[in-house]
Amino acid sequence: MTGGTRHRLLILLGGTLLGALAGLGGGALLGMLIAGDSQGMAGKEAGFVGFLRGLFWGPPVGALLGALLAWATVRKGRNG
Repeated sequence: MTGGTRHRLLILLGGTLLGALAGLGGGALLGMLIAGDSQGMAGKEAGFVGFLRGLFWGPPVGALLGALLAWATVRKGRNG
């Protein structure tokens, strides 16, 4: 593996990891805020369920977006 290939792979892995971590926090927060709009106990339960769904879906979606963003950065650096 050459130095340039190793550098590109490191950027892709770093972007994927950062995206997953951002998705973990951001997905949970957004899920809680979106689902918990109503008042009372039903709103609290919906907010908690939204929080759990955000924990479940946030990291894979964040990892995918992070990988795509890192890939676009690598492609731009190679072509530019």
